[in-house]
Amino acid sequence: MNDSLQKSEALLPDFQYVDSDHGRIALTVGFTASFYFGAGHTAAKRNAVVECIEAFEAAYGEHLVWAFDEDTGRRVKLADKKLPPLRQYAKFVVHSKT
Repeated sequence: MNDSLQKSEALLPDFQYVDSDHGRIALTVGFTASFYFGAGHTAAKRNAVVECIEAFEAAYGEHLVWAFDEDTGRRVKLADKKLPPLRQYAKFVVHSKT
């Protein structure tokens, strides 16, 4: 485990709320980020974004548990392998919206 991940995990008690009656995790504080890219509608730019996300998945993928499926508006467990590969999704979005 890398040093930054260990530092983040050490903070977990400060960002996790446990139901004292049942000892279950009731809430974990997290974050969401949105990024806007100039010419984001182009295949070249989407490919660059996909490469960045794939690099993130390669570095931290073993720690990722779920993702948001924008088509259904629900979160999906990554272990279920129900989401299409990101490259396939990005290619579809570029071709269907341009």
